[in-house]
Amino acid sequence: MALIKRHEDLNAWQRAYEVALEINRLTNESSFDKKWAIKDQMLRSSLSISSNIAEGFGRKSKKDFARFLLIAMGSNDELRNQLRFSFDTKLITEEDFNSLNDKLIEVRKMTHGLRKYLLNGKQ
Repeated sequence: MALIKRHEDLNAWQRAYEVALEINRLTNESSFDKKWAIKDQMLRSSLSISSNIAEGFGRKSKKDFARFLLIAMGSNDELRNQLRFSFDTKLITEEDFNSLNDKLIEVRKMTHGLRKYLLNGKQ
């Protein structure tokens, strides 16, 4: 396994950051023009995932890193809930919902695996 020197090298961070960019694109569509509260919350929670992975990586202990990964997982679940709401209220299409939901499930699995590795030395 290659040595990870920067948080940008982590696959979980890369995928989470891609999701944040997609959420930014999606919430800039006209369907969100008068829905500033959900738009703001989705942007915040989407960015929180990659931000907590990055912040945890910068910590000096595996335990601290694992704690920030847990926070990232919570933000991931929060965003999945917001996506469901956005789909159910016709703010986003089924295609966008399915695509982003699948990506968030993948990010959660990656983050959980990394956390488990840090705490137990196992995947």
